[in-house]
Amino acid sequence: PEPTPTPEPTPTPEPTTSLVEKPQLDALTTSNLAGTAAIAQGQNAQGPSADRVLGLQSAELPFFNEKKGVVKLYGTYDVTVDPDKVKMEPTAKVLPEPEQEQARAQYREYDKELTTAEGTAKFRLTYNGTTLDIYPTDAASMAILTAGDGTKNVEVESQALFAAFKEMGITLDDLDGVYTHFSNRRDHSFRR
Repeated sequence: PEPTPTPEPTPTPEPTTSLVEKPQLDALTTSNLAGTAAIAQGQNAQGPSADRVLGLQSAELPFFNEKKGVVKLYGTYDVTVDPDKVKMEPTAKVLPEPEQEQARAQYREYDKELTTAEGTAKFRLTYNGTTLDIYPTDAASMAILTAGDGTKNVEVESQALFAAFKEMGITLDDLDGVYTHFSNRRDHSFRR
């Protein structure tokens, strides 16, 4: 009989090292526990920066009210744009009224129904390239503005800004101020 050859042992693989480890995630908290990462910027990276692509997400803006042709500062607010709303927080800064000579030729007008704690009514929103103006369109919208005057109409203004950003195509960096008017636009003899 022929002798059976002795099988050769299977070699154990050498451990390999990776240059970049993948982050280890805890399945319950999904936060990084360990790992490394690197980022490299190409030499010809000439695309727009992230700020220009996304636009401003937060800025300080002056808010004004206009009653019978007299403009008064409502206050300066830190405006933050979220995907589903606009938040307004008062700041201690006092920003000047925007110069109307800087108004660009980008006039837009939009009627929007806004719902507040005081009720629902239609408002006219106009944009002249520099400022957003909020006008009442009827007695219901005028009543909402009058009732909200004590709280500086923050609820109406935040909803109007949200509509301006989502439906009128305006971005936060397009605005220098917001005006809330206490008269209908056609009755308005003011500068806008």
